[in-house]
Amino acid sequence: MAEEEDQESTDRRPTPVRQAMEAGEPSSKDPMAENRSFLDPEDGQEWIARVSGRSTSGVLPLRTISIMELTFYRVREPDLPVRHALCQGDSMGDMEDGELLQLLRTSRPHPPPTSQSPTRERRRRRGPPRRGG
Repeated sequence: MAEEEDQESTDRRPTPVRQAMEAGEPSSKDPMAENRSFLDPEDGQEWIARVSGRSTSGVLPLRTISIMELTFYRVREPDLPVRHALCQGDSMGDMEDGELLQLLRTSRPHPPPTSQSPTRERRRRRGPPRRGG
């Protein structure tokens, strides 16, 4: 009986992080790796839409909807996000190019990358904190 307990305790060791990290490339079925390219017929520009976030909204378990954040990139600059939008759904697989084009046209500009937090920037503009009363 004691031997069985010893055997079970050695089988329960956690997987080392390094070993888990070396498991291989992310699967192409990764839901966040979903990309679609489409053409804007008005200006002839080609765009890439990528799923950049997913969530659900509502009251569990009965009334929830899936929400996706899409980020839009120009094909000629695929690493520079230009615009972003939220839409209902959990996959771009069911969306037509016209739906993506409509989302692009109603999307917001993507914020530029910042090295500092907005709170820190506001504090710097106000000056140092006052001491005493």
